[in-house]
Amino acid sequence: MPNKNSLSFFKRKVKRIPIWLITISIIALVASAYAVHELTIPQSGKVVTPATLVVSPDTILWGDVLQGKTYTKQCDITNTGEMPAVLNMTYEVAYIGTLTWDFEGQTIEAGSTVTVSFTLTTSESAPLGDFSFDAYINIVE
Repeated sequence: MPNKNSLSFFKRKVKRIPIWLITISIIALVASAYAVHELTIPQSGKVVTPATLVVSPDTILWGDVLQGKTYTKQCDITNTGEMPAVLNMTYEVAYIGTLTWDFEGQTIEAGSTVTVSFTLTTSESAPLGDFSFDAYINIVE
């Protein structure tokens, strides 16, 4: 049976526990409870080169054309990048007629080559003489 002296000694020791020690103990307990509920989601990826286009031949020579007629030429487009690309075309040819192609809005995969057809339809009133214009193949972002 404990004597009165030992019980009073215990009571004196308990009263002397600093408040900062109790606070730290509570914080540690709460922090450990949150640590159990932590979820880790690993992240990874690869930085690559964007789609880059190479056209062959790099110039389309239409030669002699007649007013009101349709002509077709082909060329190869290669995507040398590491990302696929959706392509569209714009051009400056209003005075001679219209230019269309068969790859509008389609995707060229990374590292692949596609053969595309350009169709030039000259207008009935196209001016006689030499003509030149540029077509622009755009990567749709």
